[in-house]
Amino acid sequence: MKITLLRVLIPVLLAATATAFVASAQPQVNTPPSTSGKGGDSLLPVGPEVSTPGTDKPSPGITSTTDSVPPAEQGMPSAPATSSGSACHNSGDPACGPLALVPTPGANQPIATKVSVSPEHPAVGQKVTYTVSITDPDAPAQGCAGSRDFGDYTVGPLECDPPVCARFGEWDAPQAKAGSFVQTFTHVFAKAGTFTATFPVSTVSPGWYGCAVPYGSTTTATATVDVTPTLTVGSVNGAYVNYQEDGNGGAGSASKFVSGEPQPDLDLRTVAMPPKQGSDIATLFASTTNNADQTVYFPHGLDVIVHLCRGSDGSCYDAHVTDPSTTEIEPGQKIEAKGTTELPGYGGYSVHGQVTYAFMPAAEGTAG
Repeated sequence: MKITLLRVLIPVLLAATATAFVASAQPQVNTPPSTSGKGGDSLLPVGPEVSTPGTDKPSPGITSTTDSVPPAEQGMPSAPATSSGSACHNSGDPACGPLALVPTPGANQPIATKVSVSPEHPAVGQKVTYTVSITDPDAPAQGCAGSRDFGDYTVGPLECDPPVCARFGEWDAPQAKAGSFVQTFTHVFAKAGTFTATFPVSTVSPGWYGCAVPYGSTTTATATVDVTPTLTVGSVNGAYVNYQEDGNGGAGSASKFVSGEPQPDLDLRTVAMPPKQGSDIATLFASTTNNADQTVYFPHGLDVIVHLCRGSDGSCYDAHVTDPSTTEIEPGQKIEAKGTTELPGYGGYSVHGQVTYAFMPAAEGTAG
């Protein structure tokens, strides 16, 4: 009985041992997981390639790891992907080479500039405003003011510092589009003379500042002013006085300031009252209001010159309304003064006044 059982078991054990030996001799191949996403299958990455003995081809479904790794996978920056499919299209990568615009832009149109100065005839110490208007037919309303020079060795700060262009390779060309902009600058001259101010200006398409683009333009706008130590203004009204022997003369005044015109720094008004019967002395009145936003100075005290001209023969002479104690007027301040003059004969006289003033005290305004 025992002998018979051994005879049965020994062949079975030998067959099982042979089968296990053959199985251990076969190479191990990792079967890739399904990427269908169904049935709970994982979307894990595929493992490394293993070649089947006797061939030099990778097993089906196995990804080779012997290819070079793209720079982006090595932590190196790469150009952004674009609709054109080129990594160097609209790129900021210096490796893409110099900037090249596509399509080729049209011809650049020059910019036009205009400079207005207010006041047109300033005095030493007076605030001068320069208004620079720039129009470019093919660049939008974006500009930059360079280091300006007012002509008196006074240089304004650079108001723009172009950045370094960070566009490389082929870029979509910007569109030509008209635009304009206005910039204002103020300056005070410390001495009299003729001065030419220069204003370097430029235009550029938005987003392209610092890059050499076809529609950007650069030019220099200029304006020349004559600066005087003092200014003289006439009365804004027209007045008359009628001198009669019987003392029944009259007087009148009418404003000759036109609405809408710029107001003068000083609003001066002069009138005269006729002599009384038996007298040839007329009374003169002068009122002065400071319309400027700066203090106005009178180098030797207030001195209003009143011009009187007789209509009958055209003879003229000057009288003065003075106030030595008034040497300055603050903005918005009004002062009044009175004087007298002897009229040379009967008749009607026109009355017109003028006064000289400065924007610096006498010692400063006369220096240099």
